[in-house]
Amino acid sequence: MDYEGYFVKTAYRIISTDAADAEVILDWRSRRGWAYGALGSIALKRGNLDFDLYRIDERDRGGRGVARAQYRQELLERLTSRADIYFVTDGLFLQDYRFEDFASKPDPISRASLSWRGDGAAGVLRVAVNQRRDDYDLIERLPELRWNYSPHPIFEKVFLEAKGGFTVFRISNPYDSGIASLSKRDNPSAGDDVGLTRGDAEIRVRRKFELGKGFAFTPEARISAIGYLNDTGAIPEPYRVMPSAGFA
Repeated sequence: MDYEGYFVKTAYRIISTDAADAEVILDWRSRRGWAYGALGSIALKRGNLDFDLYRIDERDRGGRGVARAQYRQELLERLTSRADIYFVTDGLFLQDYRFEDFASKPDPISRASLSWRGDGAAGVLRVAVNQRRDDYDLIERLPELRWNYSPHPIFEKVFLEAKGGFTVFRISNPYDSGIASLSKRDNPSAGDDVGLTRGDAEIRVRRKFELGKGFAFTPEARISAIGYLNDTGAIPEPYRVMPSAGFA
């Protein structure tokens, strides 16, 4: 059993209004050292910004901590931006000090998105990055563009629906040692990073026939396509076009 010793945790609220709410933190742990930070929320025009900053100066490991900011704002009536900037100094920090976060989301990922929603159509541009690439195989999206065209009539009772997108992936292998390092300074020999771009699309056409008494018959035809390019511009595998038809 690892004995953690004694601790004292304090928090002081420095502001609490409709526009902002924030508190500063000062902790002491007998076997680790002093820690300090701040957390709170700031109201924005049609949005909000939440922040969480925490650092502990451990006697044996030095400075460790987390910095996170979560942002959401409606830029226009149909345009929304979101961001979650999530940084930790090492892979074990959440397990040591934020176990609830570790249990629910052990892999800190920073992401941002810009989404638009119109009449019958929508699109989103997003990026997802993980700065901790030493412990696991990771797949990051740098960036991803998705679009969606809701069902629209093209003839009488015949509907067309489409969706697709482009995604730039970064695939990172674990460190060669296979051991979770405390920071990149402890193990600078990273595994290989591989870049991959994927394009995909799907088009569906369907027509619903009412049979009466709550029954309906809907024949459907669709065609899907997907293809890849690696970071050298080569095609790692042939693109695929997949037509299909059926009914529901």
